Amino acid sequence: PVGSGGTGLTSGTTDQILKFSGSTTLVSAAEAAGGKVGQVIYAESNNPSTISSTSTSYITTGISVTITPTATNSKILLMFSSGVGSTASNGESMRQWYRNINSGGETDLGAGSYGMANYALASFTPYELTWIDSPNTTSSTVYSMWYKSDSGSNIAYAVWAGSYYYMSAMEILA
Repeated sequence: PVGSGGTGLTSGTTDQILKFSGSTTLVSAAEAAGGKVGQVIYAESNNPSTISSTSTSYITTGISVTITPTATNSKILLMFSSGVGSTASNGESMRQWYRNINSGGETDLGAGSYGMANYALASFTPYELTWIDSPNTTSSTVYSMWYKSDSGSNIAYAVWAGSYYYMSAMEILA
């Protein structure tokens, strides 16, 4: 029988893992690089106030997270969840991520005037939005959720009163 837990190895090196070097041989090896979560920053509320507007230009929800990447080649995985809606039966409520690096001004991360998400409904619905950003910085970076209405007569709800919201930023190491 093979001792040492069946590996035959009697020692290893810090931050090393076991891998197969052949069909039946285990050896100590360096951990795989990249794809690890470096840090997670989040904001949440179990019972928020309503956030709504008839603005037809993107405005901030006031919900944001601040993350400082540890490497310029890191990716930032963004997630947002809340209850949203609008008052008009054919009204649209739109969402958009914004980024502000080192207080240098807002940059939208979306896809044109409709933003990243668009809802045409007259009621409450759960809402999720995910984005991967490459900010190319190690400076303090604020990510925020913005929203707008399709018309001044339609109230767009970015957060429905009493519904839960959650926003997170995760640094994915290269």
